[in-house]
Amino acid sequence: MICSNCGADISSKDIKCPYCGAMQYEASEKKYMNDLYKINSDMDNLDKNVRRYALLSIAKSIGYVLIGTAAALVIGVAIGRFDYKQYNDSRKERNEIHKAMDWYDDNSAKLDELYTLQRYSEARDIIRNYDGNTSLMASWEHYNFIQLYDWYYDAFSKVYENVKGQDKAEVMEYQFKNGYRHALDLVNMKENKGSYANRNYMTCSKEDRQIIDMWVENARDYLVNYAGLSEDDIRQQIDELYPDGYYDYKLGQSYEDKYYEEWSRR
Repeated sequence: MICSNCGADISSKDIKCPYCGAMQYEASEKKYMNDLYKINSDMDNLDKNVRRYALLSIAKSIGYVLIGTAAALVIGVAIGRFDYKQYNDSRKERNEIHKAMDWYDDNSAKLDELYTLQRYSEARDIIRNYDGNTSLMASWEHYNFIQLYDWYYDAFSKVYENVKGQDKAEVMEYQFKNGYRHALDLVNMKENKGSYANRNYMTCSKEDRQIIDMWVENARDYLVNYAGLSEDDIRQQIDELYPDGYYDYKLGQSYEDKYYEEWSRR
């Protein structure tokens, strides 16, 4: 006989599936009818006076049996559904892990190639399209490096090159201010020990940290030689603008306006 809940092959006499615990209604009904038939048979052998008493007792017993059977059915169905859900959830999780492993096998070599060629934005795009198990993706040795590139340097590098390569009159106000903000983000990422970004930095390889350090030096160059900050100004503003580890946009706006006006007049 096949279990009506999980489909396992079980005995026709099993009133409860030994695998998922679900109640088997056909077997339960058959057992109930056999028990009832036996009771009726025994009744025929009783004396009339005894039979009246027996009927009352049997009716009560049947009531208890029915109540117990109903309760067992409810509990059995609940247990069966729980076990079935657990089984399916576990199977889904295994399928997702296998899918993520296949994706990683298909793309890890390409990621290594792009990293070697310093085509970081292309590696970043591949990682962005990954929707599997994050811990598996994080096992790629340059994962945190590409994350920091995506969060901090990609936007800053575009502003940095634009400001360096253009006449002052051609630099838009928003470009200058973006450069200021992203440059501070980079310096804060390096110096704010214990922050989430700094932990990512510290888990990078020595070679990757050397590249990131060059990004930070570019950020300092922007802040000192374009925005006009001193080293003391940089430290002070990191303390003021990142009280909880995140840039204070409201306070930062006043600094952005100030340094842009000063830079425009120079």
